[in-house]
Amino acid sequence: MNSSGLGFILSFVFLMVAAIWTSPDRPLRFLDPHGGFIVFLGTAVIALIAVPWEYVKRFFTMIQVVSRSLKDDSVEVMQQMVEMAEKSRVDPKRIADIQSKIKDLFLKDAVSILLEGFEAEEIEIILRRRIEVQRERELSDAKMFKNLGKYPPATGLIGTVMGMIVILGTLGQEGAEAAIGPSMSVAMSATLYGVILANMIILPVADNLIFRTQKLIAKREMIIEGMILIRQNTPPSMVREILLSHLSPHQRENFRKKS
Repeated sequence: MNSSGLGFILSFVFLMVAAIWTSPDRPLRFLDPHGGFIVFLGTAVIALIAVPWEYVKRFFTMIQVVSRSLKDDSVEVMQQMVEMAEKSRVDPKRIADIQSKIKDLFLKDAVSILLEGFEAEEIEIILRRRIEVQRERELSDAKMFKNLGKYPPATGLIGTVMGMIVILGTLGQEGAEAAIGPSMSVAMSATLYGVILANMIILPVADNLIFRTQKLIAKREMIIEGMILIRQNTPPSMVREILLSHLSPHQRENFRKKS
């Protein structure tokens, strides 16, 4: 479990503690089936209208994705490219020896392009185009969550307005004063659920997906530069020092200690 998965758990704990602290005598008063029905089912219905089904059904898959750790294997990728640079100085075809060890799909794809004999400029054009396409594909999920984040507060407002209509409709009737409190509670619970769903689940998932894409793009930029250097037959020591610029100071320090 990564920090995002822990964040989901802590957000639930936070809500529990806040409910008990706010209403220690009756913390379960915040659980309202009517408000939950309006917000959660209403958001689901709007999502079916706004987003194609093949994207909607990936909702929980994307939540699982952000709950998993994002492994930063930039150092490993850099080491593999330095090794390729060493083999290329002897014989460019020997780069194929390391291809089976590569786990990063973008690097594996880049090596295949390199082995096909493209020039450095052509390699850069091809790989940058693939970065753009992959970035759009990955950001589409984040955009979906960003768009869905607009709807829970709106459905919460619908529930609140419905509750207010009930309250106003009973004014002047016998016993109306006693019904105002429960009706207002139902009305406000819908707004509460809408704000929680949007700001503690949907929008944070969108931000997490954007962050993951940015990290992957940074690694892919390093791969592009490495492939160009290898194709230009740059000395391995130079390749290593240039690629180290893509790592954080802490990663560079650890790499030098291990080297």
